[in-house]
Amino acid sequence: MSLAESHKMVANEKIACLIESVTMYYDCPFTKQGNVLVDTPGASSIHARHTEVAFHYIKNADADPILFLTYFNHAFSRSDREFLIQLGRVKDTFSLDKMFFVINAIDLAQTEQERKDVTAYVKAQLLTFGIRHPKLFGVSSKHALLERQNGGTLSDASGMDRSFMSGMNTPNKNC
Repeated sequence: MSLAESHKMVANEKIACLIESVTMYYDCPFTKQGNVLVDTPGASSIHARHTEVAFHYIKNADADPILFLTYFNHAFSRSDREFLIQLGRVKDTFSLDKMFFVINAIDLAQTEQERKDVTAYVKAQLLTFGIRHPKLFGVSSKHALLERQNGGTLSDASGMDRSFMSGMNTPNKNC
């Protein structure tokens, strides 16, 4: 099945609800190193099943590391909070050194101050969950895609690539 065909299946909830999982293979330097990426449905989906799938995977897997994405326009929504509360209840020894918090669409900020305000808000919310020094990054998937389509290499202005790869190479203290 091609990527385009799989998209038609997983994007249509009437079909997707019948699919347990989809395995795709992507050849790149990251995967050649033996790394595996798992993309679960979002915790803030309008479909409760999506949240259940994401929660079940993280709860039962030795996920290493975890990227927790939130969106600039509704950074750290109520569903994000609820998801972290649930996760904290079941992951007694949850390794925060392997968790990365990402604010996607940071390019929607009208000013540098607006970007700083949203980032500060997310940090403050994470602090209420006892996450004092989060690995928090603002990224623009739109800018990254445009850069790649124009033949450029992805710049690492956020520092996320270096930090992420460092997290990949840090042994999991829970194992």
